[in-house]
Amino acid sequence: MLLKDQLLAVADAYAQAVRLSRSRISTLVLNRGGTLDAIASGRADITTGTFEKAMIWFSDRWPVGTEWPTDIARPEFPQDADRVSTAGAATSDRAAAPAFSGSAP
Repeated sequence: MLLKDQLLAVADAYAQAVRLSRSRISTLVLNRGGTLDAIASGRADITTGTFEKAMIWFSDRWPVGTEWPTDIARPEFPQDADRVSTAGAATSDRAAAPAFSGSAP
């Protein structure tokens, strides 16, 4: 599965779980409401760094009781790593690189 397909699947599962639109999730995660729809339609793309930051954002905020999509690796961090800044965005100065759980597609 392509990285952008993984991002869209996680974003859509999260949006459904928290009952928000894809555009609202796009604003929260990527600071632009139309980005996820533009990626889905092939009109936009993202860097691997942006993909990783977005997946970390989702993993840090994943709703309790909601299953992470089974075919997509979920980033995990050591317990002592900084999880979320006071502004609510995932921090970029982590002590360790993310380890993705699950098998790589």
